[in-house]
Amino acid sequence: MYPNTPAITHSFSNHSRSHRYQSGLPAGLVATIIPQLLPYFAIEELSHFTNSLTIITLMLQMAPRDAYQIAEAEILPIIYRCAVSHLPTGLLLDSVVEFLGSLVAADPPIANRLIPGLTASLEKTTPNSASPLNASRCIGAVVRSEMGLAAATVNDFAKSLKVIS
Repeated sequence: MYPNTPAITHSFSNHSRSHRYQSGLPAGLVATIIPQLLPYFAIEELSHFTNSLTIITLMLQMAPRDAYQIAEAEILPIIYRCAVSHLPTGLLLDSVVEFLGSLVAADPPIANRLIPGLTASLEKTTPNSASPLNASRCIGAVVRSEMGLAAATVNDFAKSLKVIS
């Protein structure tokens, strides 16, 4: 019907393949963007926090080698405090869960450090502001991403819970 269509499609597909980035993102973009997002990681500004975390999660998914180290060093300490707090709900909690899953997908051995880190953060948080439910949801995301940890994780987390009377 349209005789030139295959040639145009072929030309376009060759063009788009030649301009793809190796890691999914241009070199240096992750190192430039993440520091600019850090001021938006305030629990008081939930929408900014959620959007910033979503951007970093996408970077972890698209360019894990580039994003992993800076996400672990700069974002993970913030996530530890947020993940065990009662404040995150809805989209923010979903973003935290997605971030943790992407972090484990980028480097599976970190799962062995994430679970004790989340548990320790929960123990350090005051009972009035702690949320074992949020913490367990985040731990669940880590376990789902690295299933080899499931039995030991459930056992360790159960031991760390304290009855509040």
